[in-house]
Amino acid sequence: MEEQRERVERVAKMYLCDYPIMLDNDNQYWKALDIIFWPSYFLVDRSGNIVKNAYGEMRKGFGRTDKFEEALAELISQ
Repeated sequence: MEEQRERVERVAKMYLCDYPIMLDNDNQYWKALDIIFWPSYFLVDRSGNIVKNAYGEMRKGFGRTDKFEEALAELISQ
């Protein structure tokens, strides 16, 4: 489904998503970030630099998740 732009647009509209959604059908972005695990999370600062990343599922209460959320809060406060 995520490879079909029309379907993505329809679902985004249904869920009132008003933020950009990127389709990476040829995996160029995936390759550029050297992603080896899914899901992958990246925090990007205002200058476009990746300041933190995490791989695998994240759930509230996991140490890795807590650290990622702390980094996000710090980034937002800047």
